[in-house]
Amino acid sequence: MSKTFPVTDAFHLYDTTLRDGAQREGISYSVEDKLTIAKLLDGYGVGFIEGGWPGSNPRDVEFFARAKKIKFKHAKLAAFGSTRRKGVRASEDAQVRGLLEVDTPVVTIYGKTSALHVREVLRCSPEENLEMIRDTVAFLKSHRREVVYDCEHAIDGWKDDPAYAIASMLAAVAGGADRIVLCDTNGGSLPAEVAAATRAAIAALKKTPVGIHTHDDAGLGLANALASLEAGASHVQGTVNGIGERTGNCDLTAVIPCAQLKFGWKCVSSTSLKGLAGLSRFVDGVANLAPDPRRPWVGTAAFAHKGGTHVDAVRKFSAAYEHVDPTVVGNERTVLVSDQSGRSNIVLKAKSLGIDLDRDSPATATALDELKKLEHGGWSFEDAEASLALLLRRHIGKSKAAPFEVASYHVTARGAKGLKQDYPTALKLYQDAATKGYAPAMDALGQAYQQGRGTGVDLARAAEWYQKAADLKLADAQNNLGMLYLEGKGVSRDLSKAFAMFEAASTQGDPWGLNNLGGMYEMGWGTTVDKTKALDLYQQALAAGNNRAQQNIDRLQGKSVAVE
Repeated sequence: MSKTFPVTDAFHLYDTTLRDGAQREGISYSVEDKLTIAKLLDGYGVGFIEGGWPGSNPRDVEFFARAKKIKFKHAKLAAFGSTRRKGVRASEDAQVRGLLEVDTPVVTIYGKTSALHVREVLRCSPEENLEMIRDTVAFLKSHRREVVYDCEHAIDGWKDDPAYAIASMLAAVAGGADRIVLCDTNGGSLPAEVAAATRAAIAALKKTPVGIHTHDDAGLGLANALASLEAGASHVQGTVNGIGERTGNCDLTAVIPCAQLKFGWKCVSSTSLKGLAGLSRFVDGVANLAPDPRRPWVGTAAFAHKGGTHVDAVRKFSAAYEHVDPTVVGNERTVLVSDQSGRSNIVLKAKSLGIDLDRDSPATATALDELKKLEHGGWSFEDAEASLALLLRRHIGKSKAAPFEVASYHVTARGAKGLKQDYPTALKLYQDAATKGYAPAMDALGQAYQQGRGTGVDLARAAEWYQKAADLKLADAQNNLGMLYLEGKGVSRDLSKAFAMFEAASTQGDPWGLNNLGGMYEMGWGTTVDKTKALDLYQQALAAGNNRAQQNIDRLQGKSVAVE
């Protein structure tokens, strides 16, 4: 089925992210947020941007005032409001006049379509409601505004009393409305009901375009919008990512590709279509929402493949398990690895990590076998790409050299109520880690032996552990060992070796290494006296975060030094 809405036609898309979307729990746009999203939507190519309800809050008034200065290239800016109150003329209603004051080219108002709501909510006669609709639309048209009339509870109202629902729409047409939009306000209608109501409205309204506005309370927001469009509607309202009150509105990130790729209806340019995933993620970011990875079309999991047979099939023929090419909507295929993976998963994932694997090589088979055993033991590689890369590199013989170098580390220890201090247990844990080559544990062992925690004081053994950690270029251990050489504790006093240890730590930018090396130059220990060099090192130490270096700087510069 093919239906084309030319660019000059007012179909396109009516976005209400800034007004209906703001009614979602947890969302609070700033004026800057709304301006940013409005500019993005205009660039994307939507036909209408509903900016807010100026009669409801000062934030929307400011938004419209500032939006006047924006030259929109594609979209028409719409202000939202309601029909006049009962008992007053539209020209006398402050809320209606406020819609004119913000000076937008389009004004969208809603009114009652359901006879039940007229009786129970408005508490006025059916005839007065019809006059409220006609009078408000006519007043806005007399001020040369394009008027979109939203028929609140249109589908429910049509099901309860079709004649009155149609009469309310005709009242808006009599006032001069440019398009009539059927709203499934409660979000509980079925696609067949929406389609039937749309056909009835089109038959009654003749030449006036009909649109659709749906909510997702029954999980049918998208289905109902498409049903209405298939039935002849030429205008669809929704929000980016379906954000909105309760369970949300019709999701434009699903309407757009469904209409364009499934039905062949021209909505936006192919370039804009490729920006759909980016649009979705940008709006989530501005709204401070975490993107839903399982959102159709644009979510990161929308084209993710985990099962081995699926991945193998997609590798050979993408349409086997992908209903469209993900790049058409700006998304990408993702291959996941787990214990459900086959060799194709491993090969394709390895390629994305810059690792070349032969699907039929023994290394691929052994890597997959180890991965499955590890997953069975509780590991998870799905979100651990670095760990997967290390595993694969090891199996293809490229992991003999460590892929990274420890520049520095920081350890924070904290106690808890009821947690008993247990130095012997801590010592054993350090020893276990140290024997596995973990440098920070070696340094911790050195401190334990130096301070006699969990064991007797043994400065010689402390020096041994510091040396092992220092050989692994751990700056803290180099500093600790340097101090032992400086003071002659556990080792013979050796100023040259102390100097060498501090120098090694300082080359890593360690703040204590810089400070200690400065002291060696100041005192001429292990080197000649050089106070200029000492001052430079102290200043580097201070910049690196060692506040104790300030005292040394002050002393060299002849300033008074506070004694702690």
